[in-house]
Amino acid sequence: VTLAIDGFDELGDPNGYDLAWSQVNETIDEIRGAGTLILAGRETFIGLERLKSALPVLREERDIVHGLTLLPPSPADAENWLRIRGWSNADVENTGHLLDSYALRPFFLAKLAEPGIAKSVREAAGTSLLSILIELMVERESGKFGDSVNRVLNPEQRRQYAHRFLCEAAQYMADDQTDIIGETALTWVVDMAVPEDLDPETTGLLKNRAGVMAFLVKDALPGYRQFAHSQLFNYFLSAAAIDSVGRGEILKFVRRNIFSADFLAVFVEVLRHIANADSRRVGMFFEKAQEWVKNYQSIDRGARNLGAWIIAALPTMADLADGSDSLRIGPMEVDETILRGTSPRTVLRGIFVNQIDIRGADLRELTFEESALNTAIVDDGTRVSTTFPTPKMIRRQNIVTKRADDEWDRSSIDAWFDAHGRQEAPDETAPAPDSRHGRMLRLVERACRSSSFWIPEDTEEKFDRFVKDPLWPEVLSLLKSHDFIREARLSASGRKSRFIHIKQSDRILAADPVDRDIMRFYEAVANVAR
Repeated sequence: VTLAIDGFDELGDPNGYDLAWSQVNETIDEIRGAGTLILAGRETFIGLERLKSALPVLREERDIVHGLTLLPPSPADAENWLRIRGWSNADVENTGHLLDSYALRPFFLAKLAEPGIAKSVREAAGTSLLSILIELMVERESGKFGDSVNRVLNPEQRRQYAHRFLCEAAQYMADDQTDIIGETALTWVVDMAVPEDLDPETTGLLKNRAGVMAFLVKDALPGYRQFAHSQLFNYFLSAAAIDSVGRGEILKFVRRNIFSADFLAVFVEVLRHIANADSRRVGMFFEKAQEWVKNYQSIDRGARNLGAWIIAALPTMADLADGSDSLRIGPMEVDETILRGTSPRTVLRGIFVNQIDIRGADLRELTFEESALNTAIVDDGTRVSTTFPTPKMIRRQNIVTKRADDEWDRSSIDAWFDAHGRQEAPDETAPAPDSRHGRMLRLVERACRSSSFWIPEDTEEKFDRFVKDPLWPEVLSLLKSHDFIREARLSASGRKSRFIHIKQSDRILAADPVDRDIMRFYEAVANVAR
């Protein structure tokens, strides 16, 4: 007998993942010699070292343990596949570099291959590829309701209905802690999503189409539907969460579920996408979430989930903040969260996090007080503050090979964080942060950590505000002269604008002393700064 547990990384409890690991430990002891056990989950969560440390019952002389990683196609393979499906060389040149972890998945590659998508992606500079694809799918779906509906609802009303319907469907599933929804329940969702004054006849027509929305597919269970891809589910659930918290509501799924890094990564994308269009919505979400955490009385997971979202939202708040005041967050406990990009000046007091992913993040503006971490996932681009607490374990990912190694030794963990920004005594050869050289280095890092693939050269753009810094033109010139810049003229907000993309940003952030090209670039920055 082979016993397989899929999504093992989602089996968290209020105390983290101790219970799940403990139960696996007992199971191995009971079934040893009678079959095979397969655990499936994110590689950042399950690895051979993690298994050996979390499952002390394993014995090398008695048990056989293997690890297998499923990899997506490479960007080059994906680009060739798109050419076969009709993409021109110009389309691949202009948009192929946008391929990321989402677009490399078969479902999204298939969507990219649809007619007209390449042009739409090319003209949506500054927006995440996931948001582009989903907005395009919503737009297309809102035009398929038929003439009878079209005569009653204008295009914008139909688009809003489609978006809200999918948010309500995702919320319904999450509330029930399932990934499927029945056809009867879908008709109830329509009632919640349509405009209040919509006539019964038009509402009935929308109910008839509820089960054939392009985002939903038939489940193996007759009469049920599920989202065509987990990222679609995560996207609409994230949008529902942001708006509900902004209204001061804590929905059932926020109180009951534990959210994985996959969901949190999409949540951050949706948050930033909303902030680009309406920063007030994000501001309300952040404000209300903090109020709820401070006053939360229930013993469910609500406060932990809100805490995870608050921490994950910090880089977006850095884009919105004017930098005059420090944010103050805490106390709170969090199961799992992520931090990407550059965080604003923030004091985190009384924070406990079971697992935090800070790969490529700049956390030097964070002040930790009376806080603790269990596990941190890091890479050479990670930068921390002098107050960053020492976690019990770190998982270090190599930015070139993408291999990850676990480290449990306290002294080795301390040494790693000291070398990545925590050392109390500053390097005498390092430039002062407020010096011309220090400011230029911060601009380089801020640009490399930007969540926008395309960075606008137009300083009137809302995000990527570092382009307004007086030193940015010199930094940009240095990046260009060392061939770290790709330029394009793309449509944005209805007009053509110039954009740049920073190539090999991971290498630049890692600043490996044996990487001669990178060292020459940093030497050039120092010379210009003088």
